[in-house]
Amino acid sequence: MRFAHKHLEDQKKSALEHPNLRYRHQAYKMLQNLHGNK
Repeated sequence: MRFAHKHLEDQKKSALEHPNLRYRHQAYKMLQNLHGNK
């Protein structure tokens, strides 16, 4: 569980660092949906 959470954090970090704003927004919404499904 902790590893999965760390993986989510790494994905979020890479999404925030991505220069494409549209991609960043889509990735962030996807991460929020994943958190909501828990």
